[in-house]
Amino acid sequence: MIDTNAFVLIAARVLALLIVQPHWRAAVGIAWPAVAGVLALSTALPLASMITAPPPTIALVVAELALGAVLGLLVGLGGFALVGAASTGVAVLRVPAGPWVALVLSFVLASALALDLHRPGLVALADVADAFPPGRPLAWTGLDASHAIAAARAMLLLAFTLATPILLGVAAIELALAVAARGPGGAPALAHALAPIGRLAAVLVALGASWAIHPAAWVPSAVPP
Repeated sequence: MIDTNAFVLIAARVLALLIVQPHWRAAVGIAWPAVAGVLALSTALPLASMITAPPPTIALVVAELALGAVLGLLVGLGGFALVGAASTGVAVLRVPAGPWVALVLSFVLASALALDLHRPGLVALADVADAFPPGRPLAWTGLDASHAIAAARAMLLLAFTLATPILLGVAAIELALAVAARGPGGAPALAHALAPIGRLAAVLVALGASWAIHPAAWVPSAVPP
């Protein structure tokens, strides 16, 4: 049987947690709040059948929203790194920011979902409901500093994982184009014309190689746990 009180409070918590995820917001766009709302309701439904909670007063709903936002910012550290690293390619490749960032984020998030990395996230939501009982702020034990340290480490790892192949790939293609531009005849003009395509191709190949060699470094922090 579903406890409606728990359903409302858990939905508010999960909604706040999801809305602040920068990578999903950047990938989905302006529709993300609506999508997050649907996901929050879908997630709260099964959890509310296992948990009871007091009536959802305004103060309790605000407390749940605040807790969800704090937890969301913590688990979203890797997402901030992902967005920042993806944005690195904008200046390097000289491409429009929106499409490139959305492409990279969609690739990483789709890969994470394909690997079923959302399943541990659903389990973690249930664990959070046990550690922070809905509607009972006085029973919340606080955040563990070790989790913040682990999230920060994952953020740095993800940033380096994504930014490094971008920078190295573009550096290699720039060197090749500089050498080609020293050639005779129309070589300089040809090198200049091929530069944008060459940069993009080098980055895509480098990202694909990075993913093929060590996919585990990409996705653990890409989806909220």
